[in-house]
Amino acid sequence: MRKEFEIIGVRGVLKALQDTRKNTEVIREAYLSHGRQLTVNPLSSFLRFPDKPLCRIIALPAFINDSDRKTGIKWISSFPGNKQHGLARASAVLILNDYETGYPEVCMEGSLISAARTAASAVLAAETVFEGNFESASIGFCGAGFISQHILRHFVGNGWKIGKVRVFDQFSEASNRFQDEMKTEGIEDLEIVDSSSELIRSSDIIVFATDALKPHVFDAGLFSHNPLVLHISLRDLGVEVISQAVNITDDINHAVREGTSLHLTKQEVGHQDFIKGTLFDLLSEAKLPSRQAPVIFSPFGLGVLDIALASHVLQIARAQKLSVKIEDFFT
Repeated sequence: MRKEFEIIGVRGVLKALQDTRKNTEVIREAYLSHGRQLTVNPLSSFLRFPDKPLCRIIALPAFINDSDRKTGIKWISSFPGNKQHGLARASAVLILNDYETGYPEVCMEGSLISAARTAASAVLAAETVFEGNFESASIGFCGAGFISQHILRHFVGNGWKIGKVRVFDQFSEASNRFQDEMKTEGIEDLEIVDSSSELIRSSDIIVFATDALKPHVFDAGLFSHNPLVLHISLRDLGVEVISQAVNITDDINHAVREGTSLHLTKQEVGHQDFIKGTLFDLLSEAKLPSRQAPVIFSPFGLGVLDIALASHVLQIARAQKLSVKIEDFFT
């Protein structure tokens, strides 16, 4: 039996991910499969470099034991210095394997899949916490990069009627690019603010999508209006903020490690009782968190989400002939 190998580049992946509602539904099903223990999701493996402390490459293998038996790995790098040379901070490839033979069957551009699964996860958490009331929430983005753009697109694509969008980035040119890019997509009511403090105080939903390697927001009083915080970058919030909030994550064993804010808080207070559950708990048990305190969703980012969305991309790519087949790749 001769095995073909397929490649799907950025254009094919982008076309396959246009339906943000479908992306979100795929991610919902992946969370439910994971919560029902129908997955194998090893801890992410971090490759770091002695002379490049800000850089890393992460391997995320995973398996979803559903009818299609999806399996594969995402290999994603983060090199913040790339931005000085006009390159994206993150780059990635994603490989899916055939479950019966183990053969790799497709390699696809992975940074778009990673961004889309992150965005869909964030919007799914917001939809769950807000119980379908999407009419007038104001959203603030701390960090004006690639991930924030995708999150905002998924909010809009999923039908949110956003009252106001605010953005803060330590680099003003990044905020300006974010504003210009979003305006081309019809988002006019977008304000650039001067500080993260101003952003936090004025937003119902706050998205942290930064390059932070350690906490930089320590004032719990900034969150006294009890917003929903989508803590995508995981390391922005100090112990004071985390310990006074209702904390939700995707998988506790994954999230309380690698110097995340949840990890640092556990080390400081000696327990993890401040984590009240997972997104699966909210989705499956309809036990919504109390809104008498800030709600912080800190998703570590599970490989099963990447594999689920990549399988969706592969299905569309094959149907629309977006992949390139290489017949002599294997011996």
